[in-house]
Amino acid sequence: MPFRFRVDGEEWTSDDLTLGEQCDIERKLGLKWSYLDPVAEVIPRQAVIAAWYARTMPADEAEKRTDALTARQVRVELVEDDRPTEYEDGIPVVGKAAGSATT
Repeated sequence: MPFRFRVDGEEWTSDDLTLGEQCDIERKLGLKWSYLDPVAEVIPRQAVIAAWYARTMPADEAEKRTDALTARQVRVELVEDDRPTEYEDGIPVVGKAAGSATT
């Protein structure tokens, strides 16, 4: 499930990160993406925020800006996943009850 970040008036989810950004975070932390918990742990939270900031500034500035944030400025929460739960031949099933037969 994705995480919602609210940082200093900006809001985004972990789903908004590119795969490249997610890979960079995994490499930096030495953890698989599925093991990161930015709600409970500060280091992954900080890494994700720095990656987001690095979109608009050099990485070293992004890290400095992230380091200067206070806990009051940062909110992270787990959000419901709106991805389909059922697929047929790799395509999401939309508009029919899950498990019903096609005609």
